Amino acid sequence: MDSYGGGGYFVDEKAIRVENIFLEFLKSFRVDAYSCEPFYESEIEAIRPNESNTMFIDLSHVMRFNDILQKAISNEFLRFESYMKNVCKRFVMELKPTFITDDNPNKDINVAFYNLPLIKRCDAFFDECAIQCCVDCGGSWRNN
Repeated sequence: MDSYGGGGYFVDEKAIRVENIFLEFLKSFRVDAYSCEPFYESEIEAIRPNESNTMFIDLSHVMRFNDILQKAISNEFLRFESYMKNVCKRFVMELKPTFITDDNPNKDINVAFYNLPLIKRCDAFFDECAIQCCVDCGGSWRNN
């Protein structure tokens, strides 16, 4: 019996694009034009004193940087989570190589988002075709 895909392995091209754009976002996003350094460089400094391993990302920043990236993250977070965690670890290691010590080289950097748009159910029924709407913008969509 032949293996699926001719014995090769699956490469998630969309996840790789999300990974690259997310890294570009972390390296270059500035809150305003007058900011000297990228915003998320200072986030690394905030992680260190608390001995946290979570990088907190403002989703509204992602939306301002690249709305398509924000939609991909919002719609398929679980698909892209491991890729974004890898990006956060690479980002931290590039800027602060001593952050991950020799005694714990496998330390992960988690990613957490805040300022998520508020979503509520619009209908009284909770079936697979339920309509949801965004409280922030008033838009709606069908779950498929």
